[in-house]
Amino acid sequence: MKTLCNRLVSHSVVLALAIGTAYPALAQSPPVPSVRVAPASPEPAWGISAETSYYVGSPAFHNAVPDVSVVSDGLGSAYFTGTGTSYAWAPVNLPQGAAITGFDFYYYDANALNISAGIYEVNATGSMPTQIGTNLVSSGSSGFGSVSLNLLSPWTVNNDANSYWAMVGTGATPATDLKWRGVRVRYKLQVSPAPGVATFSDVPTSYWAFQYIEALAASGITVGVTPTTFEPESPVTRAQMAVFLAKALGLNW
Repeated sequence: MKTLCNRLVSHSVVLALAIGTAYPALAQSPPVPSVRVAPASPEPAWGISAETSYYVGSPAFHNAVPDVSVVSDGLGSAYFTGTGTSYAWAPVNLPQGAAITGFDFYYYDANALNISAGIYEVNATGSMPTQIGTNLVSSGSSGFGSVSLNLLSPWTVNNDANSYWAMVGTGATPATDLKWRGVRVRYKLQVSPAPGVATFSDVPTSYWAFQYIEALAASGITVGVTPTTFEPESPVTRAQMAVFLAKALGLNW
């Protein structure tokens, strides 16, 4: 019988731990967005359970329509100048396979009108972008503010086929008292879905750690004991664990 220590350092358990490390309608008024409530205790800064974010500041945005320019106010915000409906876009760079959980919009609104923001997925064919969630709209009250949206269903990032944009707009003639500071896109990391065919003969699709072992094999973190076997219940040496962790974390100095 294996000791408790050996059980804790089996291939399966260690690998399961290691893998913790997969045109705009902005003028329309969306439903009132939900407000993100801070967690009762700090979230961990690692693993697939942690929510992290990608912030797109105002300098990253470019005008999306003719005769409209994006101008910096020199204080971290931007606004539109020109004529006609006003839109701007900026790229959003997220890890492959990440699950978008929501986004936040930071703005300055001192106008009877509103400024709004949305997140879009754009496929390689250049067809109409797909909106992720709904638009966020400023409050209409004077001063700086923010609004947030939590997606009911997380949106999985597929960088192989798509790109992702943050877009802001007024849907009206530009005004210098409608500004934005940025859009923060929130996401969580994911483990790749399990394939339909097993790579190793001793790790069938019914095995409890099948998804995680396959993810490590596909990423090159492990190659198995032999090309066709993995020995999932065998103990792991400190040297093997060092290889797994260094590859998974991409350690470099």
